Amino acid sequence: MSEMKTRQQSIFDHLDERGRRMTQSMKILKYMLENGSITPVDAMKEFGVMRLAARISDLEGQGFDIAHERVTGRNRYGEPVSYSSYRLQGTGVKANG
Repeated sequence: MSEMKTRQQSIFDHLDERGRRMTQSMKILKYMLENGSITPVDAMKEFGVMRLAARISDLEGQGFDIAHERVTGRNRYGEPVSYSSYRLQGTGVKANG
């Protein structure tokens, strides 16, 4: 995982050096590399991303291997809720095949 993390960090550094704005998908990828996982609430608070599942789908379409986990919790009223949590799986890149 550290080799992948180093490679991905260099991608982000390269984009920053060129002064290009990071896309929502790239911000989400960087967040997962740095924090392990991301939830819709994280994406909304950190980046204003309202459609995390769509950005995850975009990343998967680019070849990233992302695990989806359904998490159960309670909302502020104590009612049961469920939501998805996403994390890079294995090396983070899908094997060709």
